[in-house]
Amino acid sequence: MTLAPVSGYSAANDQIFGGEMEWDLAKAPAQAVYGKRLRDQVYDLIKDDLKAGSFNASHRLYEVELAEKYGVSRTPVREALFQLLRDGLIVSEERGYTLPVDTPKKFADRIEVHILIDPRVAFYAANSGDTERVKALRKSYERAQRAHASGRFGAYVDAVHQFRIDIRQMCDNEPLRRCSLLIEDQFLSARNALFSNEKYREMDLHHNAIILAAIERGDAEAAENATRDYMIAVGKLATDQTAAGEAELPKQQRKPRTARKAAAT
Repeated sequence: MTLAPVSGYSAANDQIFGGEMEWDLAKAPAQAVYGKRLRDQVYDLIKDDLKAGSFNASHRLYEVELAEKYGVSRTPVREALFQLLRDGLIVSEERGYTLPVDTPKKFADRIEVHILIDPRVAFYAANSGDTERVKALRKSYERAQRAHASGRFGAYVDAVHQFRIDIRQMCDNEPLRRCSLLIEDQFLSARNALFSNEKYREMDLHHNAIILAAIERGDAEAAENATRDYMIAVGKLATDQTAAGEAELPKQQRKPRTARKAAAT
């Protein structure tokens, strides 16, 4: 989300006060804004578009096109792309960048890491005693239920991603939480492909309900075991889909976000 300046804003005032302005949350087009480094904003915008499936595996990411899309100069785009490259979310090609090509081996490797890390994250989440975050987790799950029932693919992706983030935020083992978040980010493209399959969404909701119930009870061991069972089921279903040739991105998922011109660096 982008913040639009309050009425009375002028470029001159912004220059005088060094960009320290108040912003009107009600006016929020999707573009970069002042207050946070543009590199970080562009990084978040590209990452959000990756999560939303706006870019598919054949799409090349070019600095010029992204700068125009997000309304910034090429410099913050270049810096954001370098960070995305370091994080493993994109790969460098001779001209521009593309999404990593997923293979059964790469997917299986990520699942193995998830199985090692995520069950323990759920263990800590159930032990946290953080009632407010548990309520937020319940809301994320219910959002996913409604999105699935109404066939809203993009809304489902957002809701289950937030469900995962909510669990990680309850984990008070910071190194473990950070490792888990990193692996979760590596799953962006594969998640879109899997969630395009209704069978996977139903399986996902089933296992998430068990994990949620264990966390709500504060049963750390049950949460840990349920998460391990879930990751094993994901790996098996993905293997079955790959063998059947079903794990492909939908033809259309969500319209790419557009951006108005913002302040250049």
